[in-house]
Order: sequence, then structure tokens, then C-alpha cells
Amino acid sequence: MATLVAELDRHGATSPGKIACVVGTSRCTYGELADRVRAFACAVGELGLHPGDRVSLYMPNSVDYVVCFYGAMRGPNEPGMPGVVRVPASSSSPP
Repeated sequence: MATLVAELDRHGATSPGKIACVVGTSRCTYGELADRVRAFACAVGELGLHPGDRVSLYMPNSVDYVVCFYGAMRGPNEPGMPGVVRVPASSSSPP
């Protein structure tokens, strides 16, 4: 069974120019999103976080939020590796 991150990688490779995400006036293609997600996942690993650690994502709704959400889900080296546990919270929603 393919994971969401594996599907993102597949679309990034096969349809890199297609639009993957639109938030407001910001757009991101599958190729851009896959690259940014991989970079974020590597940065998470470089911070010393390990699979199962919790990370809060308190951000406004944006393409960056999508990048962080999927990047946290992805393991630092392989899309099939578990990432950190996301604790999402939108700063756009009232507490």
C-alpha cells in the first residue's frame, strides 16, 4: 500500500509541472512540493528529532503548512520511514 508521501514522490517524478496545492493566491507544483517536503524532512532529521517525536505545526493555512505537514510525515531518508508525529494547529482558527 502506498503512503501519501510515496504518492507525492511519484507525482513529483511523473507530473512535476502539474499543480499540487493552491492556498489563496499561492500555488505549488508536484515537483516543487516533493522537493520542499524532502528538504523539510531532512531538516527535521538534522535537528535531532526522531521518528515518534512530536512536533507542533502552529501556522497559518499556506503552502508552507502543507510542506511542513508532509515533511514531518516523511522519514528523513526514505518516504516509507516513519516521521515525527504531527500535532497540527491552524493559527487561522480561533483557539
